[in-house]
Amino acid sequence: MTITWRRKKRFAPWPVCFYRATCAASLVIFVLSICFISNPAKAQKQSTPDQVGSNPKAVQKPAEKPVEKPDEKVAKQQRRTPLGTQVPVDSGLPTLRATASAELVSALLQRTGDAHSSQQLSSMNMVAEGRVTVYTASGPTALDVTLLRGSGGGEQGQRIFFKQADGKIWDGKGDHLTPEGRRALEFLETQNARGVRQFLESPKRAATITDNGSSGSSRIVTVQEKDGIATRYYLDRTTSRMTQFEFVRGQSRDKDGLIIPNVHSYAFSEFRSADGIATPLMPFLPFKVEHSINGVTREEVQWSMVQYNPAARNTAVRR
Repeated sequence: MTITWRRKKRFAPWPVCFYRATCAASLVIFVLSICFISNPAKAQKQSTPDQVGSNPKAVQKPAEKPVEKPDEKVAKQQRRTPLGTQVPVDSGLPTLRATASAELVSALLQRTGDAHSSQQLSSMNMVAEGRVTVYTASGPTALDVTLLRGSGGGEQGQRIFFKQADGKIWDGKGDHLTPEGRRALEFLETQNARGVRQFLESPKRAATITDNGSSGSSRIVTVQEKDGIATRYYLDRTTSRMTQFEFVRGQSRDKDGLIIPNVHSYAFSEFRSADGIATPLMPFLPFKVEHSINGVTREEVQWSMVQYNPAARNTAVRR
């Protein structure tokens, strides 16, 4: 019988094991420290994914500027009309460069005033009758209108009478107007508030008048009020009559969903005269005025009769 003796395996004492583990940990820490020092930017980049998400390639987008809704911007500035209607206004016309002109602004205003017989009309009353057409998605709505304007002009010197679609005469209260009536009222008031009189009296208000030169048959002039509100006027180069004015009010989205400014345009045509006094008047009343927003017609007025100081002159023009 053979007896085999196995050598009993002996383990190193625990102090030796602890020493070896400490050395190994120190070596790992040393190697990582060398890597961090040699490329700190890379180490910092690898430590940031938690801030932007689990994808280390993700790039944090800058905070987007909140888009201001059209109604919020329109409501920022408002003026009070004589009939109590709140009419929002805005500035922001596309900038046109100023053009050096040999003609002084004062001479330009004088020619425009002469073309609209401003001196004659300043002492005369006026009455006009016609029809306002308001275009809606459901179709056009027509309202008969009579407009009275005193010799002093201005918002307080104007009175508007509507015969609404239901046959009733408007009593002058804004909340008694139909939606189409309110649009027609604002349409007529805007003609008065930004018309020829306002253009000619720009120097009295210390407004900034900029000559933007000529485009086609028009002379272009921009008037910016002290509060920043701007109106651009188009004057016929031959007759010096005002043929159009435009301004920006509010915003909307185009067919591609992009936000664009609403450019309001008032175009005047069918000029007529009574006793040598041409219309548009003070402020202008052509026999046809068309209001469009970004090229789409919203309202228009067709005057059938314009009469000046009927008690004294009894001078009228009818279609």
